[in-house]
Amino acid sequence: MENEKIEMFELMKAQIEADKEEIAKMINVVKIQKSMIEERDEQIQKLSGVIETKDGELAAMTKNFNNQVKENKQMEQELALGKSQVADMTNRTAEAEKTISALELKAAIREKEAMEKERQTKALWASWERQKIKYEEERN
Repeated sequence: MENEKIEMFELMKAQIEADKEEIAKMINVVKIQKSMIEERDEQIQKLSGVIETKDGELAAMTKNFNNQVKENKQMEQELALGKSQVADMTNRTAEAEKTISALELKAAIREKEAMEKERQTKALWASWERQKIKYEEERN
């Protein structure tokens, strides 16, 4: 029985040694996994920083885009107003040109009338001069 106890002790001792080796291997595996987890955590932190930076850039770009859209809308409104003003000025110019043409036509008619009256007046004056000369001759 003493032999059996020694054998049993030896078996248990061998089992403990095997368990120690197994535990040591497991500890190494856990250390490797911990190291890998820490590396991944560092990568995640770096990527989180990159994501935050990109989020900031995206927010700035979105704000810039929104400002450009707002400016474009304002410019479109100003352009529409300018087009409206140009159309109004074009209409006014056309009306002014019509008025000028009508005034020029009236002026031409009045000029012809004035020239005719001048011709008639000169003819009348010449006739009067002739009559005056004839009267003077008759009187003398």
